[in-house]
Amino acid sequence: HQTVAGSNPSDSACLNSVLQPQAHHRDSIMDTWGRALGKKLAKDKGSSSANSASEENNAQVELEDLKDDERKVEFSRSPARRDSDGDEHPPPTYSQEDLNRAFDELEAELGMQEPGERNAKKEIPSAWRAILNQLIRFPLLFSILFLIVPLTLAVVGVLQPVVVSYGYETWQIQKDLLVSRQLGLNLAVRGSSEEEIFEETEVDDEYAPLSIPRYHLHVIFETIQGDNIFTPEKLAQIMSVHQLILSIEGFSNFCWTSYTNESIQAITSCNPPVSPLRLFYSNLFISPNDTILTLTPDEIHLGVRQMLNQGWVYPFLSRQFSAGNPSSYQLRIQYTWGMPLHGFSSINDNADQQHEMLENFLLKMHQSLLDHKFSGVISEDLDMYYGGDIITDQEFLARFKKDCLLATVSLSIAFIFLWYYIASFLLAAAAMFIAVLSFPAVYAIYSVMYGYGSVHFLIAVTLFIMMGIAVDDIFVWFFWFKRSDHLPILERLNNTYKRAANTTFVTSLTTAVACASIALSQITALGEFGLFMATLVFINYILIVTLFPSAIVLWHSQWIPFWHSLAEWNIPILSSYLRWKQNRKEMRQRAQQEQSQSEGAAPSFESMSKFQRFLFGVYAPVLYYARYFFIALFLFLLVGSIYITSRLRVSTDIPKFFENSDPLQQFLEYESQNMDLDEFGSDTASQSPCRIPSEFPDVCGICGGDGTGCDFSNSTFNLNDTFTSFQEVRIVWGVLEKAGNDQTGDFNLDLENVFDPNFQLENPEAQKWLLEVFDSILRNSELVVSSVHRYPLVLRDFSREREILGKSFPVMENFTKEFFEFVKQRSMYRNLVGFSFNSDGSVNRVTFVQAIFESTVSYSESDAYTTSLMWSRWEDFMTATNLIAPTSANSAYQTYFQLES
Repeated sequence: HQTVAGSNPSDSACLNSVLQPQAHHRDSIMDTWGRALGKKLAKDKGSSSANSASEENNAQVELEDLKDDERKVEFSRSPARRDSDGDEHPPPTYSQEDLNRAFDELEAELGMQEPGERNAKKEIPSAWRAILNQLIRFPLLFSILFLIVPLTLAVVGVLQPVVVSYGYETWQIQKDLLVSRQLGLNLAVRGSSEEEIFEETEVDDEYAPLSIPRYHLHVIFETIQGDNIFTPEKLAQIMSVHQLILSIEGFSNFCWTSYTNESIQAITSCNPPVSPLRLFYSNLFISPNDTILTLTPDEIHLGVRQMLNQGWVYPFLSRQFSAGNPSSYQLRIQYTWGMPLHGFSSINDNADQQHEMLENFLLKMHQSLLDHKFSGVISEDLDMYYGGDIITDQEFLARFKKDCLLATVSLSIAFIFLWYYIASFLLAAAAMFIAVLSFPAVYAIYSVMYGYGSVHFLIAVTLFIMMGIAVDDIFVWFFWFKRSDHLPILERLNNTYKRAANTTFVTSLTTAVACASIALSQITALGEFGLFMATLVFINYILIVTLFPSAIVLWHSQWIPFWHSLAEWNIPILSSYLRWKQNRKEMRQRAQQEQSQSEGAAPSFESMSKFQRFLFGVYAPVLYYARYFFIALFLFLLVGSIYITSRLRVSTDIPKFFENSDPLQQFLEYESQNMDLDEFGSDTASQSPCRIPSEFPDVCGICGGDGTGCDFSNSTFNLNDTFTSFQEVRIVWGVLEKAGNDQTGDFNLDLENVFDPNFQLENPEAQKWLLEVFDSILRNSELVVSSVHRYPLVLRDFSREREILGKSFPVMENFTKEFFEFVKQRSMYRNLVGFSFNSDGSVNRVTFVQAIFESTVSYSESDAYTTSLMWSRWEDFMTATNLIAPTSANSAYQTYFQLES
């Protein structure tokens, strides 16, 4: 008291020594505060008062109450004072505004609050005050109330199946004409495929088990150096992998099965896989103990000759395989899984259970293939990778979950740092729980409210980004709560809300707006990432602004008192821990006192931490004296980066998720280059090998010919000859040009806006017109590289067969029925034509037809410029063709697979 009332009342060290330890019991030192305030006020008015020295020495303010913001102040009613001349002067008077300002400045000098903080205390609205009071009284109740909605969303999110979208279609540009055409064609193919027909129509109980081809597994073999795969050693290794797959337990319970007659009881065995391998080995069903025969060069040559006569073979080999270069560095085997499984009446009978059983089998096969791949059985010059309808999805999901688990590392580091900073395990755990809770809650919003059936692989990145944002917001909130620890809990909570809520709102808003701008991207993957991230930032802010203050109050008002009450139990370990915390708190308070400012002075150099000393004593002086150098350096870097950026070329490759050597990445790249893996006969193994397009002559006599053209004893073809492959262009009739505008990689089967109702192939004029267009394209050297066409043209082959059978073309009556029977027997036309069906299962009409041609642009020359020229030539041709086409076939357009250009 004497120090404050003495001649040096502004000494902050003296004031702190008296006032700071008793900050929560100010009623006992009201007199001291009154003297300090009086001197402060008198000093402020001293410049305008002739008797300032006398007033400063005798001024005092009587404080009736120092509690919260209900403080009342009155001036002392001491007798009037006389000056040296004997004149009487009344006691000084001050306004309430002067008193509040003086109190603010005095507390600021003591480091107890920021200037103007008391005004903020007095400005708490009554409604907000009532809410804070209730939050202080019932923190647990508020925590439960605030948890109801996010926990409900989190439960819904956890229950939602996690479907990861990937592949080339997720990187396509939305609303783009070319992309719309290709997506519309994909949707038409799916809606007209055999699987979708079976899925949408009623399948009765008498349907045979495993008789519907439903899913596929593709195993691809590729030489490391790009040399020929048709060698005895490599073919034997491929056969060993095939033998391994056949020996996996349960293979016969899932393989697609054929029947010897119409009776569903007459089961034979699994259909052999579709692969050129069956042209080298007469029997593909070998037992695990059978010895794999080593082929002779003559046998390999004969098999290659047979491939040249088989139209369905080409998609199973590398693109350069042709009559001019009968060699390949790739070979694919396709296994087909049938539905319904044994014990189920149809594919719709407990579909989830059937899918789970098949999934478990494929996962077991996946592990067996991995073990075989790295067991040394396959030589170093041969690589193997695989994928399919289920196994690729499961592998992607496993990788997605594994990457998500990596976020636990950053979560653990953030938790440890929070624990150290907050000095409370429970509060740090509550903070991390709030941060993690936002992810399943947002996934529920994303999948249920936004209607997305899958998440893109890129969304896994949001886990790492959002963890940093959430922890940063939590640090801000606790900093301001800790910063105002001298205030009563009501004012402390209000001050924390006022400062932390505003700060984190601005940062969250700017981040959410930035992510929302990404959501406007026309690239599907980026748009989904931006939308998910923007929603995540917003929900995270809502959770932190509601749940974390409740957790703080619960920790402060209930947990801390309970924790300290345990000290009375005299538990040695607990008592030691509490003493350590108390000593740490006192050390922190002493450090704050040492660093407190006196009359606005900076803290002493000795009181700084090592890092502060480095910034203050080394970094700042260097930065100041070398400021012109640093400005010039960064200007140089800016100009250089602008120049380098201008020289960058946009990548036309599909983004890679994994390393080049990763089997999953290899399969994704193979799939992107061979989009329709099942296009040319997923079920060709059950068909006669003689059912081939007529432009492939039977030179080897495998279909009854004399075989005179199959004499390879004097063969001159070189298996290592190079061959240039060309980009494939597809001409489509029957699919609306903008059918894919509203589609993403997650297709639905709403076909009403996909097929063109004006396309009527039943019209004889339309049938004749399509053949004329085929001939015109094959004769146009600016469009196609050669008139020798290696892809099947379904309508032309249909017309040629009718000519052989002595039937007329075009077909006037029953065209759709006869055309359907022709296509149904030849799976090489799979996906090249589609049909719609009546409710009774009978065929209704042809929905679309597509034809594939080789353009004049090779894959090695497929840059953006040459591809755009090719596009323009085909566009001009199709536009002119549609102008003179009959109305039943005048809406054709072209598209192709090299969408990345």
